[in-house]
Amino acid sequence: MWNVSKSLKLAVLYPGHLNLNGDAANFEVLQRRLQWFGVSSEIHNIHKPSQLENFDYVLLGHGSADAWSQLETIDPHLISKLVERVRAGAPVMAVSSGYEILFEALNGSTTKHAERVSEFKDVDGVVGYVNSEAQLPEITWVENSFLTLFHGPVFAKNPELADKFLGDVIQGAKNNANQIKYVNELAEASRRIAFED
Repeated sequence: MWNVSKSLKLAVLYPGHLNLNGDAANFEVLQRRLQWFGVSSEIHNIHKPSQLENFDYVLLGHGSADAWSQLETIDPHLISKLVERVRAGAPVMAVSSGYEILFEALNGSTTKHAERVSEFKDVDGVVGYVNSEAQLPEITWVENSFLTLFHGPVFAKNPELADKFLGDVIQGAKNNANQIKYVNELAEASRRIAFED
């Protein structure tokens, strides 16, 4: 189990490269939910190689092929450091191309590709938008890490998923029940609307 800071530190990795669909907003959702549970947190946008063990939660977003090529030069050990985090049980969220690259590194395999899928999907009650050729499950949990093909701020549409990712840090914490109820109702409406014609 990783050591949790008194004020949680949330790292958004290279948002200038890996925020193609607003993926970084997932951690803004986490920060607000933590606030409602009375847990202090701060978001750090990481733009250079950093000691990732200094952070409680890490986000690896989605980027273009050119962005990933640039990152190989800027931070060549990024993915290997993330593999270590995942295997140590420290939470990482990886989105779309970030998921694909991290999953390949974890499993020592190459992802197969097929015809591109571009649509809203519901996977066991989790709703999100997929726009990918990768033949991977839309959602994968590895230890305490959450890997997904769903683009954008998926936690906003699926607050229970956000709370699952936060894990023990909010268990038993007193919360702002009215605010959480209101936002959860908005998220439920958003999930329904995604499939309306």
